[in-house]
Amino acid sequence: MDKFLVAIDSSEISLKVVDFASNLATSKGAELCLVHVVRKEQQFTESIWEQVEEVFHKMAAEILFSASQRAGDAGVEKIEVEILSGDPARAIVEFADQHQCSAIIIGSHGQGQVSGLLLGSVSYKVLSLASCPVIVVK
Repeated sequence: MDKFLVAIDSSEISLKVVDFASNLATSKGAELCLVHVVRKEQQFTESIWEQVEEVFHKMAAEILFSASQRAGDAGVEKIEVEILSGDPARAIVEFADQHQCSAIIIGSHGQGQVSGLLLGSVSYKVLSLASCPVIVVK
């Protein structure tokens, strides 16, 4: 069975990514693994980061819950969710490799990207690092 890693954040394009991935998974009978990466912000001291990280993880859980409901409503039968930490592109690619994902599906740009960029920095880095096919949704 194919397994697609679907990288999402809180951006509006993530809804398109989930919809695209759900349609593909339904047509192929594939499993979806929805992931959100919490990136450590360098401006925080370690003690402050511990408090902020908890809030980020709660937000990530809400994002993933909503996305999994959306995918389920679209007919996807098997859905996993995972919160990752670290550099977003590296975390996504490492997870895909470790879990033998057939493909990575990611938005062309996410939150915080400058409007007008053709490809966001995370998407670009995933494309260059991934050993499996990458589908970029815009």
